[in-house]
This record gives sequence, C-alpha cells and structure tokens, in this order.
Amino acid sequence: MSYSEDEKIVKLLRELCSLNAQLGEYSTDELKELNLNTVRMIHSVEERDRLIKKRIKLEEEYNRLLLEVDRIRIRTTPSKLISVTVLRDLLLKDKDLDFFWKLFRGEIVDLHQDWDEGVLRRGDFLRNYYRLKPPYVKPDSNIPEGIKNICHESRWSYVYGQYSASIALSRTIIETVLKQKFNIEGNHLAAIIDEALKKGFISKQAKWEANGIRILANQILHSANVASEEQARKSLSHILNFIEEIYLN
Repeated sequence: MSYSEDEKIVKLLRELCSLNAQLGEYSTDELKELNLNTVRMIHSVEERDRLIKKRIKLEEEYNRLLLEVDRIRIRTTPSKLISVTVLRDLLLKDKDLDFFWKLFRGEIVDLHQDWDEGVLRRGDFLRNYYRLKPPYVKPDSNIPEGIKNICHESRWSYVYGQYSASIALSRTIIETVLKQKFNIEGNHLAAIIDEALKKGFISKQAKWEANGIRILANQILHSANVASEEQARKSLSHILNFIEEIYLN
C-alpha cells in the first residue's frame, strides 16, 4: 500500500469527522480533540439531509478502503493530519472485528476470490487476515528491512493459522534485535532482556512486552503447548510496539 493510498484514508476520516461535527454528533471535548472546534453547526432540515447522504457515500468508500488496506507490511505514513495511533485503532478496533467480518464476508471473499484455499479454509484464512490491524509505525521509525521481513513472515504465519510459529518468530525478532543492535551477548533471552533494561536500551514497557513473548515461546518450544489465535495476535501487537520503540529516532 502506497503513501497515497494511506492519505486517502486520512483524508476520508477527516471529512467524516467534519460531517459528524456539523451534524452535532460530537461533544465539545471531542471537537477540540479533533481540532474541529470552529466547525459550523447545521440546523436546516434540507442541509442535514444533504450531509447525511454525503456521509453515506463517504462511509461506503471508507468500507472499501478497509477491505483493501494492507495488514501485513509494516509502514509509516507521512500524514500530519491524524496520528499513527488513531490509524491503528480505527482500522479496526478489536471490538469491531467480528462485526466487520460478518458484515463484509461476501465482499471480502469476492475481493480475494482468486486465492487458493490450500489446507486452510478460505473463510478462516481471510478472517485471520482481517483481524489484523494494519501495522503502522511512527514516521521517525527506522526499522531495518530484515527485521521487517521477519515481522511480515510472522504475520503471515498468523493468517495461515500457524499461531505457534508466529510467536516463535516474534521471539526470534526480540533476540536478534537486542543482540545485533546493542551487542548484548548471552544464550538466555531473559538475561539479555534484563541487561537491555539495566543499560537503558529499552523501557520497562518494552521489557514487559518482550518477556510476554519470550514466556509464550518457551511454553511452545519446550512444553509442546499449542498457541491460541488470541495469544498469537497479541504477540504481533507487542512485537510491533517493541521494535517501534527500539528503532524510533
């Protein structure tokens, strides 16, 4: 997905926010948060009807973009109009994922109808794909391509239902990053993570996220426990936060 396509989403979200503000659907605090405190309120019936029809068209376009946005490739967006965090949360919020799948299942299958089903049912494959939030990172992040590629592989493993493999790859990323970027030596990841925190290379939050993935991976690799879909999806979120912190300029 190119920058221009990301910008379409940003522009559309701004237009929808402005329309909702004119229709009086935001509180004063929400307007200020969206920098829309000077929006002119619409009171006439005719104008409201026009804006509602316009909003319906914009929502249809927004739904189309939701179907097409890339949920695997880590990328930044140059936009200054809306934060990366908001983009992550809007595309989509966790509570909306199942509803989104049920509502657009037909359109999703049609969009990807040329894909092979393979050993995984197409519906399961696509549902996993759309449960992933697009992995936007902050514009000043400078994540090496090699690390991105392993992250992408981990995300594809999740999509294909290989949840244990997805977590194991996330663990590999943590160990590789800490050893290569900070030259920390050792054979035990727990000690490596502790050393990184002690030397100020990572925050307590990053340590917590790294240890969460490490413990899950150990349960998989050493105790033959099978990872769940939720565990794998959370590990993908944690690893994205982890590498974003590490490589943020």
